[in-house]
Amino acid sequence: MKKIILVFESIHYNNESFDFIEALRKIEDIFVTAVFLSPVDYTSVWAFPVVPGTSGLPVTPGSPESEELLQKHMASFKAKCAELNIPFAVHNDVNGVVFEQVRLESRFADLMFIHTGLFYAAFGEQPNDYLKEVMHIAECPVVLIPPRGTLPQSIVLMYDGSESSMFAIRQFAYIFPVLKSLTSTLIYVDHKSDEIPDQSKLKEWMYSWYPNIQFEIMRDEKNYHSWFQNHPNPFIVTGSYGRAAIVEFLKKSFLTDIINDQQYFVFLAHK
Repeated sequence: MKKIILVFESIHYNNESFDFIEALRKIEDIFVTAVFLSPVDYTSVWAFPVVPGTSGLPVTPGSPESEELLQKHMASFKAKCAELNIPFAVHNDVNGVVFEQVRLESRFADLMFIHTGLFYAAFGEQPNDYLKEVMHIAECPVVLIPPRGTLPQSIVLMYDGSESSMFAIRQFAYIFPVLKSLTSTLIYVDHKSDEIPDQSKLKEWMYSWYPNIQFEIMRDEKNYHSWFQNHPNPFIVTGSYGRAAIVEFLKKSFLTDIINDQQYFVFLAHK
């Protein structure tokens, strides 16, 4: 049984995240914990200390109105889990220490789900500073769920020959062996080379997990939209975000654009 944590800002919640969870529940046993984090109180910007390691925006306990919303959202989550017959737990942060809460929750989980359309949406485009920090500190793999996203129909594995990218690919295979029947493509982003690094060893490993996988080289990551037209509703798998080991040629702008588009499921993992 896998333990999945769903992370929400307490005043933003809906059941869209359950589409993928419901699909998983049909093929394997899962346990889901909802983690409701404190909202940001903009009226108290100068009244509260900055959370260490953040961009400088304070996080404070919610107002009475937000507390009422929190109770409503927790009830909705519980009802949805009961409807789908999924065992669950609910944790709501009340002390404002958002990132320490996320770090600790992720330490005792197999997977973290975040709905990118709801996660501190008031901060603007994703990935906003809060989402970046969560992706940075998470101690388990993270799945970013797009708003109104249809379930993935294919898998796209981003590879650059590094330990980081291969670690993410292995973690995805270990966590989602049930998805190996989906159409799968490993892509190597390079503007010059015609050869994928360590190709023979890579293919030997990949074929053991994905017998029908294809291997492609992407010449221009800026045109990924046109490339993805041939890979419907992909589940994109990539290495660490916001760390020194991030894939050199999988530039932040590329991954940031993919996340900001909020069209695709994205799986991120780092050591």
